[in-house]
Amino acid sequence: MSIAMLYKYHENRPRNRSASSEAPVRGGDAEADTALAASYPSKSPHRWRRDMTNGENRVITHVRAQMKSAHWLLEETISDVSDEMAHFSLPGKALPIAAAYVHYVSGEDWLIHSLFQGAPPLMAGPWAGRYGVSEPQPGPGDDWASRFEAWSRRVRVDLPAFRAYAKEVYKATDGYLATLADPELTREVDLSAMGMGMQTVGFVLDNALLGHAYCHCGEISALKGAQGKKGYPF
Repeated sequence: MSIAMLYKYHENRPRNRSASSEAPVRGGDAEADTALAASYPSKSPHRWRRDMTNGENRVITHVRAQMKSAHWLLEETISDVSDEMAHFSLPGKALPIAAAYVHYVSGEDWLIHSLFQGAPPLMAGPWAGRYGVSEPQPGPGDDWASRFEAWSRRVRVDLPAFRAYAKEVYKATDGYLATLADPELTREVDLSAMGMGMQTVGFVLDNALLGHAYCHCGEISALKGAQGKKGYPF
């Protein structure tokens, strides 16, 4: 179920239930709530909280938790990557780790700031010239795939500098999501430059952020394995 569909489900679900005919709604039993919360690992980025029982903005609350989880996994996966590992290239078309990491994080920066809010991304604002990348990835346009492949082979990344920038991108993403109400998920944004026409904010969050993060995290893990290293942090 996509994020936009999940919102519509919650928006259209029955709200006025008869107390005599329905079971009590989860969240009213403090002892049970405490037991449920304790059943989750204390360090989990998406640890259950009492405020999640509130019916308002449940989908955005879920999305924020999922984004924190994705950011945590990506950063833990990249945490032991050396400069040599980051720029290692396999034969064929697989991206080097550095290129995959830059592609995802700078893309998130652009989506959150420029696409959703009409503002410059951090890499063109306070982090311009100091986010650790030798050259930005090519923008959409003619022959993008060839231009992107060539860029992925020559880009050089200062990992400590870029990881500091990534931390600020993640912080900005969470701050933006914290301002949203669930109906914002159905607002349309223009992805025509990428060949996808008009899509909803929910579609972008679902595919270009959450799904995209996990795809590249898996790619980075596999590239670490190809170099004889442990991929994921668990």
